[in-house]
Amino acid sequence: MPPRTCDSNSRLERLHRIFCERGAETKRSALREGDYSVWFRTPSGTGTALVRVKDGRISGGDAFIEYEGRYRLDGNNFEAVINTKRHTEGPPTWFGIDEVVIRVSGKSTGRIASGAATVDQCPGLPLDVTLMWIEDENPKRHIDYSKVELHPERLPSPGPVR
Repeated sequence: MPPRTCDSNSRLERLHRIFCERGAETKRSALREGDYSVWFRTPSGTGTALVRVKDGRISGGDAFIEYEGRYRLDGNNFEAVINTKRHTEGPPTWFGIDEVVIRVSGKSTGRIASGAATVDQCPGLPLDVTLMWIEDENPKRHIDYSKVELHPERLPSPGPVR
């Protein structure tokens, strides 16, 4: 199967610009610990993944490839080294091989982090990476049933047992 081409007017590109603009408006600018949706772009196409960033480690993956690595922060700037490995049979990767080392350097604007990357096994291949922080959903309100008044006398009486 030939690699897909990246359409410069694609919906994903427009969403990327909107996320980056909104991310630049946030007051918090350091890379946050938590879950991120990742969008990456090569000349031959784009891809997405989910990763968790915590305690200097990055882990995650997509439907076919897992990602494991480490990151380092310097103010708003970050650097990461990520190793990839196939966990499920499927289509070829954008790099043509399953196990690569990706080196990312970029800047965080709060909810959005983006940067340029290189792939050790594919010298000269340009790779853009954008991480979009996945916000926690508001937890549902806890109901304290110990404070609820119960009135068993209001329950219907059981019928005869047969």
